[in-house]
Amino acid sequence: MKISYLFQENRLLPWVSAHENVAAVLHGSAKNNAEQAEKWLALVGLEGAGSKRPSELSGGMRRRVALARSLAYGGSLYLMDEPFQGLDAQCRDEMIALFQKQAADALKIIVTHDFQEAQMMADVIYILDGPPVKIMDKIEKNPA
Repeated sequence: MKISYLFQENRLLPWVSAHENVAAVLHGSAKNNAEQAEKWLALVGLEGAGSKRPSELSGGMRRRVALARSLAYGGSLYLMDEPFQGLDAQCRDEMIALFQKQAADALKIIVTHDFQEAQMMADVIYILDGPPVKIMDKIEKNPA
């Protein structure tokens, strides 16, 4: 099983470009990795920003690089902690739609404090409280 993690912190490599941060998780030829990195950056709306280092990007742009890297890595399981934090509502909705499309067949486990985000992403929502951590409620989407 291939697992893709998206941490609450972006965890970008500060000494390399956005392009190189995405390409770092790819395992093809240098040319293919470069093409794939550009593709993923374009999909998250960062075409033209690939040469910038994380310190030269806004918080939302850094988050989109982290999202691009997670999607580029791929996997059958995505573990995501506050995946869309720092994005405005329109950008968040676009990134959720992109994520749903690109990782449609993968299992996604998401931790978020944003109930609307949870509703947009999840088939099942568990409301937790604690410590000790306990399930307070379980909400399932109605099958369409």
